[in-house]
Amino acid sequence: MSIIRFSREHLVRLTPKVVLPFVLACAAVTMTSAQQAKFKSVHPPGSTYTTTLSINNSASMAVGAFVDSSNSVMNGFAFDGAKYRVIHYPGSINFTIATGVNKLNVVVGVYVGSDTLNHGFLLKGKTFRRYDAEQGLGTALSGINDLGNLIGNVGYNGDVRGFLDIGGTITQFDAASDSLATYPQAINNSNQIVGMYIDSAFNAHCFFRDSDGSTQKIDYPGSNTTSCLGINDFGVISGFYQDHLDNAHGFVGTLGDLKTTVLPVASGINNGGTYVGYYVGQDGVTYGFVRKPGQ
Repeated sequence: MSIIRFSREHLVRLTPKVVLPFVLACAAVTMTSAQQAKFKSVHPPGSTYTTTLSINNSASMAVGAFVDSSNSVMNGFAFDGAKYRVIHYPGSINFTIATGVNKLNVVVGVYVGSDTLNHGFLLKGKTFRRYDAEQGLGTALSGINDLGNLIGNVGYNGDVRGFLDIGGTITQFDAASDSLATYPQAINNSNQIVGMYIDSAFNAHCFFRDSDGSTQKIDYPGSNTTSCLGINDFGVISGFYQDHLDNAHGFVGTLGDLKTTVLPVASGINNGGTYVGYYVGQDGVTYGFVRKPGQ
């Protein structure tokens, strides 16, 4: 696989609804199997493709997305360690992803509506609530913290900005001055945000946004591209990078001290150090996982 670079045409196609599958696919192509490690595999019954995207601080729930073998529809799921719950936004057009979950088990995500636009959603118990950061534009919710603050991206035809919603006040932002598209991925309880952005040369980078609104670029040392996907309250970040051979590796660590993980993509991490992600098995199928500290 080549380094992640884009043309303007690619960005036009990179609407909010496809950001997460895009990020996952970019890494998955480079992996053939997970290295030997102890972890719990996550794979809803009947799934042909599973990605685990987030886990809450109590470790009572992990969420993600899977493709149903019976109809090829992508649905979200919630996993409590024993049972799976399918998440399908009512009336969505074959596409629902659960992207984040907090300690109250409030789930956020994105779905495609009958209007062909993508919309964010919140799910509390059995009740869905649609969420749009700006009317007439596509919205994807990608994270929620324990205070109920939200992050995501909003835009149309490749013109995509990140946003932060604190108590209903929405602030849109760009990750860098040369950002063509900004995709926040996770938020902690200090309202620190990590994600990825596409620069003016159409390359992908990780970014960290502090609670004061300042941002900085993060590139894993020696990498071709870096994507930050999770952050906990101790400032520990998770994600993946591609090395000079374009192979994907997961990482976990703090700013300036990122460490490669045994498993290839770390898409979310909680305060206990448990992280989730996905890998491609020897059978060529993509599986999610949960890995606890010490495993």
